[in-house]
Amino acid sequence: MEERIAERKKNPAAREKGYLINILILCAISIFSLLTAAVVLLWPFYYTEKDVARAGGAARDQVLDSLREGLSSGETALQAIRDLYPDHVVVDDNGVFSFYEIDGRLTRNEFLPEDFARDGRDFLFYAGPGGFRSETGIALPEGAAAPDWEEALRNEVTFAFLSLGRFNSKSELIPNTQFPGLLVSAEKAGVRPCVSVTVTPTDEETGKSQAMDIIRSIREADRTFEGTVAIYVRSYADEEDPEIAVRRTAGVKKILDMLKGEGFDPVVGGDLKALCGSVRLRSLRRYSTWVADYTDDPYYPYAFRFWTYGSSVQLSDSDYSAFLIMELISE
Repeated sequence: MEERIAERKKNPAAREKGYLINILILCAISIFSLLTAAVVLLWPFYYTEKDVARAGGAARDQVLDSLREGLSSGETALQAIRDLYPDHVVVDDNGVFSFYEIDGRLTRNEFLPEDFARDGRDFLFYAGPGGFRSETGIALPEGAAAPDWEEALRNEVTFAFLSLGRFNSKSELIPNTQFPGLLVSAEKAGVRPCVSVTVTPTDEETGKSQAMDIIRSIREADRTFEGTVAIYVRSYADEEDPEIAVRRTAGVKKILDMLKGEGFDPVVGGDLKALCGSVRLRSLRRYSTWVADYTDDPYYPYAFRFWTYGSSVQLSDSDYSAFLIMELISE
């Protein structure tokens, strides 16, 4: 070995030959690696139609077996489908299922089904580990008169969402004529009043216009009110141009920003389809969320503050039916 090394030092040609051999070996290794990678990457394209059909049949059978197992255990079709798509929010809109991919950049809620329990009145409350407590509230339907607030307090209802009205497709506010009286009576009874209004902005400009109408209407009813104002978003068709949802989101954000600037506590609300499909939540993440999801535990994957979980509760025989709401409060 020492003689070979000495020979290469004395003979440059031999040294260059050694370098050439090493380069050829490296090239051969590289070519082999590239060919191996090409085979791995391109191999699926050489599956026969029979292979594809066999794989498709196996996948179909697996899905059907999962659905059959879920339905046999007492799950609804919606629950069984949701189990198959844990990375999506699955919404059933009158038999038409919509799938919304969960955005990993939004804050997730960490709640488990066992974190919620029902009391003797069938009201849900938070029963999980420390860090949160819950309060019970109601949302009165548009047009409802004042309920029996004393009965509400006896049932530990501490807050109520009162409808200001709703905007139509022309961006005109259709006011709830009961709102001013509801606001005054709730405050007088000691129930914390919150405001809700259904909005229909198509862009930032219509959002600004609707925000001005909301602020004016609240101030006309009570100039000192500085509580929670929920901007409730309608559900829209999935087939629309995604740019429409982007412009709508800009309008909703404009409303929320203007309400915050006026000293209110703004919240964005809606059902699962509205929150996951009609707006882009990432642009609204600075604001708390009110989600309507009528289940025993919240299916909504993201952080939320208010949760409408039940309806058709009557605090007294003379009252309108109201929607039951839970507010989760950080401690």
